[in-house]
Amino acid sequence: MAALQNEIIAAYCNFRKLYTEGDFVALSNLYTEDCKLLPFGAPMLQGREAIGKVFQSLHASGFTDLLTTTTETGTAGGDVVYSVANFKFFLADGKVAQEGK
Repeated sequence: MAALQNEIIAAYCNFRKLYTEGDFVALSNLYTEDCKLLPFGAPMLQGREAIGKVFQSLHASGFTDLLTTTTETGTAGGDVVYSVANFKFFLADGKVAQEGK
């Protein structure tokens, strides 16, 4: 299980790098074609393009950095894995703009 958790943490680190660099095409390609995202207080998003656009919009609105902290990882059978994590979006001045799970 430790190896799985390390892989997930590495993926979150890569996600953060792509987000802070503004590479939303590469960021969206981390997701599968049929992915779904359940953003807080908004309708479900589906597909890479939609997910890339939402993160690009967040970045453009001033959320310039993102930190994700994994709290739980596991398997759900077959090749399905899951991760429960907390996140924080930061403004350019380093202040926390939004946080959640």
